[in-house]
Amino acid sequence: MTDSTCAAWLQGFHSRGAGLRRGEERILPQAGPAPSLWLQSGELPRLVIFAGPNRQGRSALYPRYLEQPGFPRYYIDAEAIARDLEQRIPDARERKQKVAAETAGLCRAAIRRGEPFAFATMMSTPAWLVLLEEARNAGFEVGLVFVGSGDPVRDGAAGQGDADPSGRRTRYEGAMRLLISVVERVQVAHIYDGEGQASRLAAVVEEQTVQLTEAGQSLPWVNARLLSPYLARAWSRETLRDWLHRAPDGAIARLQDADITGAHSYHGPVVQVTPFHVLQRVATGDYRLHDRALLNDHPVEVGVFHSIAYSYIDGGKLARAGGTAESRRAYVVQGLQALAQLRQRYGSAAEATERAIRLTRADAFRLLEAAESTRHFPELEIAYRHLARRLEQDILHSAAAIRERIARHIEQGARIDSLEQEA
Repeated sequence: MTDSTCAAWLQGFHSRGAGLRRGEERILPQAGPAPSLWLQSGELPRLVIFAGPNRQGRSALYPRYLEQPGFPRYYIDAEAIARDLEQRIPDARERKQKVAAETAGLCRAAIRRGEPFAFATMMSTPAWLVLLEEARNAGFEVGLVFVGSGDPVRDGAAGQGDADPSGRRTRYEGAMRLLISVVERVQVAHIYDGEGQASRLAAVVEEQTVQLTEAGQSLPWVNARLLSPYLARAWSRETLRDWLHRAPDGAIARLQDADITGAHSYHGPVVQVTPFHVLQRVATGDYRLHDRALLNDHPVEVGVFHSIAYSYIDGGKLARAGGTAESRRAYVVQGLQALAQLRQRYGSAAEATERAIRLTRADAFRLLEAAESTRHFPELEIAYRHLARRLEQDILHSAAAIRERIARHIEQGARIDSLEQEA
C-alpha cells in the first residue's frame, strides 16, 4: 500500500480522464448548453445539489440547468432563508446554524414526500452527505453541480456567514476535501471552474469515469482535487479487497461501506488503512470500509480496537470516539455467537470454523481481561504468562504493542504453547 504501488497502478490511465484507459480518451466541449445531468429516463424522483465553496459562482449556474427536461421545479433557496432570518437573528453564527437546520428540514420533507427538488450548499461538512445518502436510500436519482477553484478567498459575491477570510478558507478546504466523497455517491457530477468571470465546465463524472474538458486538463486544482484522488481512492479500494481475500476469514468475508446515516456505530479492530480508507472488522467475516475524509483526521491505528460513531455535532462535523470496555466486550461476545453458528453449520473441523476460532481467540486476548478471556479460551493462560514475561524483558515497546504482536501470532494460527519458546 505504498505510494509507488499506487503510482504504478495509475500508469495505465490517461491524463484526460480517470477510468479511461489509454486509447479511450475523449475531450468534452466546454462551451454551449450545460450537459444533461441524467443517466436514466425512468420515473425516479430527482435531486440536484449545487455545491462548492462560496464566492465561486455557484448560484449563477442554476439558470443554465433550469430548462433541462426533468429538472426539479422545487428549489430550496438557503440564501432566501438567510435573508428572511437576518432581522430576527442578528448573530451571524446562530443565523447560519438556523439556515442549515431549516434547509435540511425542507430537504428531508421533500425526500419523505418523494418530491423532486434541488438545493445549494457549500457541502463543507459530512452532515450533508448524510442527506444525500438518505435521498439515495429513498430511491432518488442524484445529480451534482460543483463549482470550485484553486483560490479559497477569491473575490466574488459574499455568501451568508462568509465574511472573514479565515472562515472562508476553512469552509473551502472542507468542501474540496469532501468533493470525491460526494462524487462517488451520485449518478452524474458536473465539475465547474469558478476562477474566471464566468464558470466553465472542467469535468463530467458518470458511470465511474471522469472526463475532462480542454480547460479542465490545464487546471492544477482539477488534477489535485478531482482526478488524482479519484484514481487513488479506486486503487485504495482495490488494494483493500485484495488484502481481504488473503485474510484469515477471507473465505467467508463480507465487505460493505459503512452506513453513514442514522447515527450508526461500528466497533472492532482496524485491520488495514490507506491514505483514503479504514478497513475495520466488526465481526468474524464482517468488514466495514470507512471513508477517511469523514473521520476528521482522528488517528487510526492498525490492530487497535476503535468505535466509530456516525453522529453529527458542531455544525455537521463527525463525532468519533474510542472504544469503551462495554463495546469491546460486546464485540467479542458477537464473535463468540458467530463462532457458535459456524460450528453448528459446518462443524468444528471445517476450515471456516477454524479460522473463526483463531480470530475470536485473538480478539478475546486483545480486548478482554485475562479472567474473562481464559473462561472462553482456557489455552490463553499460556499467552498471558508469555505476555507478563515479555513486559518484564522488553523496555522498548509499549504494553499494547507487545500484546498486539502476540495476538497477531494467535490470529495467524501459531501454536499457543510455542509462544513459551519465542525469544
